[in-house]
Amino acid sequence: GYTLRRLDHFMPGDLKPIYSKLNFLDPAVKCRAGKNQWGGSGDIGGSPRATGTQLTPREIAQACRDVFHPPSTMERSLRLLYTLLVVAFITTAATLIKQYLRVGASHQTGPVAMLISQTNLVPYLGLVIAATLGLMIYSRGRLWRVGLIAPIGHGWWFMLPLSVVAAMAGGVMIPWDELRKMDTALMIFYAVLLIPLATELLFRGLAHGILAAGTRVQRCDNRWAISFPSFCAALIYAGFTVLMIRWPDLFAPPDQALPLIRPFLAALALGLLNGVVREKSHSLLPGILFQAVAITILLAVAGMLY
Repeated sequence: GYTLRRLDHFMPGDLKPIYSKLNFLDPAVKCRAGKNQWGGSGDIGGSPRATGTQLTPREIAQACRDVFHPPSTMERSLRLLYTLLVVAFITTAATLIKQYLRVGASHQTGPVAMLISQTNLVPYLGLVIAATLGLMIYSRGRLWRVGLIAPIGHGWWFMLPLSVVAAMAGGVMIPWDELRKMDTALMIFYAVLLIPLATELLFRGLAHGILAAGTRVQRCDNRWAISFPSFCAALIYAGFTVLMIRWPDLFAPPDQALPLIRPFLAALALGLLNGVVREKSHSLLPGILFQAVAITILLAVAGMLY
């Protein structure tokens, strides 16, 4: 248990914004209004009474600093650039993993080797592997800080229809030609599980986690809003989606870029919605579920599940 106290009444601000920050960071808080949370008055308060906190003193002090010294525009710009470089590195690592697995599979026999060599399963599998490693390194093993935790609260469920509409409008990159070559079980594993898992781990997990460092985000009992990390992660995701669609014709004539406006906007909308849900639920699982539901509906509409 820890106590926070404002020692000088003339200090700018009070403790209430710190409680909100700590309640987002602390895995001991399960978002039960008025119960087992960081809280108190503007002058004195403390950690959750029922269980205590799972944060270290250094993390508590860092949260206080982040609230009273928010990052400047320059610092946010540099963090956005850093996030872009990390995402680029992860996608490059996924490509290298793909090449390594395919080269290894070319010298092997069996169903797994055939799967790796003949389908486009490997790029997203590489993204899952590389993004998971990135999350472990960045979070220093405390994966709940980047959304790998069971969701809390229930208010985010009503966002499911909106996310499904955004995904069905083109917000999810689905390789239809590759899916038609697969049997039903492999197609479901690839499209319904692997694609949502890869994109949410990378963009709502790692990218959002880097951008959220030192920045205020919403929590389950705040009003609905789009935070700076959610917006930037959604923008990066939309760019990634368009890049996947355009690849390898990146330098095609500009007039061919017009059809990309719709998937860009749809991916941006999906990224914003899932970013809000990620912050409201403190978890990546709802976003993965929302994408999986949308892709399942798309496959059913296309008649590929029968």
